[in-house]
Amino acid sequence: MKGICFRCKKEIKIEIDDKKRRFSFLYPYKGIELSIELFRFPNECRECAESDFLRDFKNYVEEYDLLSVKEGEVRVNWETYINMSGTYVGDKMTEILMSIGILSTKRLGNWDIVSSYSVGLNPWYQSQIYLYFKRKLDAVEYSRLKWGDTLYHWWLKKEEKNKKHLIIDKKDVLKLIC
Repeated sequence: MKGICFRCKKEIKIEIDDKKRRFSFLYPYKGIELSIELFRFPNECRECAESDFLRDFKNYVEEYDLLSVKEGEVRVNWETYINMSGTYVGDKMTEILMSIGILSTKRLGNWDIVSSYSVGLNPWYQSQIYLYFKRKLDAVEYSRLKWGDTLYHWWLKKEEKNKKHLIIDKKDVLKLIC
């Protein structure tokens, strides 16, 4: 079905299938290439979706110093992220972190911070969607900053299909050097 991009008014093929609306591209950032995965609206062209993302990336990553590169790897300034949580800026930062593969909505294969009350302590997107860390490094840094001084017990957990769960206790997390 043909339609018009609601942003640039260019004629496009309207995509209803979620798989066809997903796309990725590489973006040069501080000497490395970030792999960006985006999901566009059915009536939005790829160029407009990419342009919007790059505008937000510049506004929220560069202005708030959210990301850096250390030893060829992207590092997140979790202190800035935590301070912006629950705000519009925080949600934009979350969208960026999901697009570059730092955070995920999928539990299996990713890291979760769990308290002794079976309450998840990971970040939320728009106060509704519970997120998981794709990298152990990020789960460790976030949990130390956000929950390190709390009195209650928590741990990091990674569940993988057909494998024993990986669990790192709070006291061990606080000892790790990142």
